[in-house]
Amino acid sequence: MVEVLDSAAPGRVGPFRLTGRLGRGTMGTVYLGRSPGGRLVAVKVVSPGLAANAEFRRRFAHEVAATRTVGGFHTAEVVGAEAEAEIPWPATAYIPGPTLQQAVETQGPLPHPAVLVLAAGLAEALAAVHARGVVHGDLKSTNVILGEDGPRVVDFGIANAMETTNLSTTLHDSAVFLSPEQIRGLPAGPATDVFSFGCVIAFAATGRHPFGTGTPIEVLRRVLTAEPGLSGLPAPLARLVKVCLAGEPAAQPGLAAILRGLSRPIPRGVPWLPPKVAEMVADRRVASARRAPGRRGLLTAGLAVAAAAVSVPLGAALASRQAASLVPGTAKPGGPALVPLATLDLDSPDTTTALAFSRDGKTLAVSVEEGVSVWDIPSRTKKAVHRVTGSRGPIGTVAFAPDGTLAAGFGAFEGLAMDIGAIALSDPSGEPIAILKTASDDRVSLDPMGEVSFSADGGLVAGGRSGPEGIGKVVVWDVATHEQVRELIVGAHKGGDTAAVRSAVLSPDGGTLVAGWGAGLFGGLAFWDLPSYKGLETPEMDTGALGATGLSFTADGTKLAVAYGGVGVWDVAARTLAVELFPAGNMTTQYQSVSITPDGKTVAASFAGRGGALALWDVASGESLGTYTAGRSGGGELAFSPDGRTLAGLAGSAELRPIVELWTVA
Repeated sequence: MVEVLDSAAPGRVGPFRLTGRLGRGTMGTVYLGRSPGGRLVAVKVVSPGLAANAEFRRRFAHEVAATRTVGGFHTAEVVGAEAEAEIPWPATAYIPGPTLQQAVETQGPLPHPAVLVLAAGLAEALAAVHARGVVHGDLKSTNVILGEDGPRVVDFGIANAMETTNLSTTLHDSAVFLSPEQIRGLPAGPATDVFSFGCVIAFAATGRHPFGTGTPIEVLRRVLTAEPGLSGLPAPLARLVKVCLAGEPAAQPGLAAILRGLSRPIPRGVPWLPPKVAEMVADRRVASARRAPGRRGLLTAGLAVAAAAVSVPLGAALASRQAASLVPGTAKPGGPALVPLATLDLDSPDTTTALAFSRDGKTLAVSVEEGVSVWDIPSRTKKAVHRVTGSRGPIGTVAFAPDGTLAAGFGAFEGLAMDIGAIALSDPSGEPIAILKTASDDRVSLDPMGEVSFSADGGLVAGGRSGPEGIGKVVVWDVATHEQVRELIVGAHKGGDTAAVRSAVLSPDGGTLVAGWGAGLFGGLAFWDLPSYKGLETPEMDTGALGATGLSFTADGTKLAVAYGGVGVWDVAARTLAVELFPAGNMTTQYQSVSITPDGKTVAASFAGRGGALALWDVASGESLGTYTAGRSGGGELAFSPDGRTLAGLAGSAELRPIVELWTVA
């Protein structure tokens, strides 16, 4: 939690105004601060003892310079540092959330699905820093923050700067996570982080250290001579952790091999953190906000008062401040552009993950905590909330049939089963029609129901999910009879624990079913002919770690836009990539949501998280039409209206509340 500053604490470090203390350790004190623009940061002020060590200062300057180049979903961005200051300090973006150590100490071990997400996130973070020639060297439970949207690894480089200082206090803090080569006094390398990764995952899953506890010397002796204790770990995790804890670096798996079985899943239907830990995240977010409202908070309050005074709806009053703004220098003269239209405040405490337009474009459905919020677009007012029961998490996906029937996909409760995917059908008034459920495979599933889609005539509904037979599967139901008519396996006998079909879409012309899938560091598409359900092709693609996460057809079904870390448009008949608008492989820009205009001329794609944004492209030329900021933390799910004149996108407000931003395509 955030502690009040005492009289001995500095009021300012570099350009950052300090507002509270986050923690204190052997390396220094971590403070909560604000940048001149109001952004929250974590500032680590190095202890005086380290500051007086010349060799530490030299190495610290080198490590900070290297870590400034590191990006990725699961690291905290370095936003400032002064190695030459009287007391050196680095500053990173502030991630509200407990450390893994705090979460396990107070709430117990994490459940298996959360451990899989944690493992994938840490592996991806380490892969990102190793690609920049940086080794963490001190990965441990106190250096992992559990954020709302995934884990974050912090304190890169500081441990490496301490290698020559020989401080015994460091040994006390880190003994249970040290690798054999560190104990022997050898330089830290990538294998060092892999070994510590195995220790961290074992601790997260069991609450115990694999080499036990005791004095540092006792623990270090067991690391060098004993087998790790892995009882209580599920079999797949036990196998992974055991090879990571191999005594010799040559016997350990590389991060690429680890990620092939561990891809971070899309947060559809299931929050990644257990409820009690999620409460700890919320508490820290509230505490950090209370430390100092900042200029944006004061502006928002002022706008609210002004809105009330002139009887303007609050959502409309805030639209100009919260809506996307064009990043200077990115627009193409004469091309389509986004003009802010309105902002819809969803009045929901949780992050939303899905939205969809009705076939006439007059209604927008958005997933919220209690079900699906339905909005009238012409008046921009909320009409109703279609409540969904039996969900073990928020609604992950929504879709409209031609007659207005609404489908909401989610992970369902049924006894002890943890892998049941479900689709709730309701009529336009919100009256429940049926809940369609997949059978249990008697396993834990992180992605029980991905994106869902209706056929052109509304007679079928399909959804993607994970499955033990392969990478994943697509399940198809008859809407009228509520009977399952097909279960289509993708990548038989392939995939890992978190592999899944992320999305499934039925083409508007009724002739094709396409699924987007991901399995570790690779992903791709799968095509079937309709109505025969004959498999046509399952092309692999060079994707981000999530695979192919977003699919969007043109009105005639001839083109398919795909988000796969990169963004591309496929020729459906030829089943080939016609134009790549943005390549995959960029560690800091991973597009996850996509929509194409009905006429196939323009594509919009977005990604959330640090530096998240929304981008437009011209399909014919492949040229960028502009990049836009979207909400406070980037853009979420996107959808063009059926006439292509309006774009709706999920985002977060300045207060981290879920909102929908509406733009006119001009």
